[in-house]
Amino acid sequence: MDWAPKSYQVEALKFLFQRCNAGVFLDPGMGKTSVTLALISYLRGRGDVNRVLIVAPIRPMYKVWPDEIKKWDQFRHLSYTVLHGDGKDNNLNLVSDIYLINPEGLKWFFQVNGLDKIKTDMLVIDESTKFKDYSTARFKLLKPVLGKFKRRIILTGEPAPNGYMDLFGQCFVMDQGNSLGKFITHYRGQYFYATGFGGYEWKLRAGADKEIQARIKPSVMRLAAEDHLDMPELIIDDIYIDLPPEARRVYKQFEDDFLAEIGDATIMSVNSAAVGSKCRQVANGGVYDEFHVAHHVHDAKTVAIVDLVEQLQGTPVLVGYEFQHDLDRLQRVFPEAPCLTGLTGVKLERVIDAFNRGEIPVLLAHPASAGHGLNLQEACHHVALYGLTWDLDLYHQFYKRVWRQGQPSNRVFLHRILADKTLDKTVSRTLHYKDITQSTLLEAIKSDYQTTWN
Repeated sequence: MDWAPKSYQVEALKFLFQRCNAGVFLDPGMGKTSVTLALISYLRGRGDVNRVLIVAPIRPMYKVWPDEIKKWDQFRHLSYTVLHGDGKDNNLNLVSDIYLINPEGLKWFFQVNGLDKIKTDMLVIDESTKFKDYSTARFKLLKPVLGKFKRRIILTGEPAPNGYMDLFGQCFVMDQGNSLGKFITHYRGQYFYATGFGGYEWKLRAGADKEIQARIKPSVMRLAAEDHLDMPELIIDDIYIDLPPEARRVYKQFEDDFLAEIGDATIMSVNSAAVGSKCRQVANGGVYDEFHVAHHVHDAKTVAIVDLVEQLQGTPVLVGYEFQHDLDRLQRVFPEAPCLTGLTGVKLERVIDAFNRGEIPVLLAHPASAGHGLNLQEACHHVALYGLTWDLDLYHQFYKRVWRQGQPSNRVFLHRILADKTLDKTVSRTLHYKDITQSTLLEAIKSDYQTTWN
């Protein structure tokens, strides 16, 4: 196929070409992979870049990037090597235009002096939120070698899922501190103030959001799907359930006493954070003890999912779960439903293909296993969440596997199963406020480019 870029993709390509260190924040389905491949092809043709290292989550590394290279006529000349799996040591000796590795593989890569062996001079971070935490080993491994790359590009659709603190690590990888400073302590001290118990929670000081936006704006471009694609309407359907009396008793015991009696077992929580986790588990229907043994509490959410599936009358639905004991309950009522979690290779592709043909009415997945690189929209326009995650990135990425370009329906339904008068409501509100914070940031970044795109 011939790659015929849309106008916004052309603007993104120009933006990246004009900057050695840049970021593009694109919603899923907007073609960030093809834009980046076009840039790589052009830069290599000019002699500006020799080889490229792309760090991406495991599925995009194995599937999305190779498929895009093979798909478009303009990129088929680009050779690539995947640095993962049993043959990764031998693959370091292969000469390629592009080398693909996942973030978890960086420790091995630097232990064997991989950068010196493949001699790449351009770095692409696909899903840069993997480097938002400056305290992680992957960030610390990458930090000392950033200067060896002529060009560095970060790509994501969710740059600040938990607030502005998420930006420091990603922007440092992009520009080595040019926009937000070289030290996290200075960044925190300049734009945040300490609050909360023990001063461990950092809040933006008044006006700091505008200052941060102004600092990063010259280096990043925002592309929103709603502005450029014919997107279906997203309808959020909150389905509330009441906890059965016995489940309410257990929930209240955890809230009040940090422990609860379930059958013959007494389950304790060591601190308030653990209590929060226990309460969220109870709201879903089960709870783990200190030995990670699951204890059943109720089936109210399971019944709600079953009712939803029956109402859909065979229309495919993607169901997300939070805890392993949630999956256990779901698999008891949907024994034929495949689960994406843990599937790889041919098995994964077969399940995805069958689901996209409408042959699988219920598909189970954890948001962390189905958050990046999956297209599940061809026959499905219903997503159900058995429980909510605190992580805005996982939350968005999960339902955007269905709410994306190529969705044949004009509406996508996100059914959220929530237990009334529990932490489910708190998580829902927290996701809403995080979304507002990130949306404000992204809107501020993209505003200058609207006239150009239109």
